[in-house]
Amino acid sequence: MNFYTKTPAEVLDYGFDWSAWLDGDTIVSSEWTVPSGLTAGESNFSLTETVVWISGGRPSVEYMVANRIWTVGGKTKERFLTIQVKEAL
Repeated sequence: MNFYTKTPAEVLDYGFDWSAWLDGDTIVSSEWTVPSGLTAGESNFSLTETVVWISGGRPSVEYMVANRIWTVGGKTKERFLTIQVKEAL
């Protein structure tokens, strides 16, 4: 699982490079699940990578974000990342 930190004011992009897992297959769809407290902005994907822009969050809270993909070959896979929100200095 990937671990990131941000402040509530930051708007940052998060994503995955799925190429090693895909083993020649390609992504046809990507869905992000972002918990309450964070705000998901634009998301997109290429044949092998996914990305979502995230803002907000409350200081001292950790959030788990999920990304599920579907492939041309019929596979479905989900990965997770954790975002810890810190107070701005």
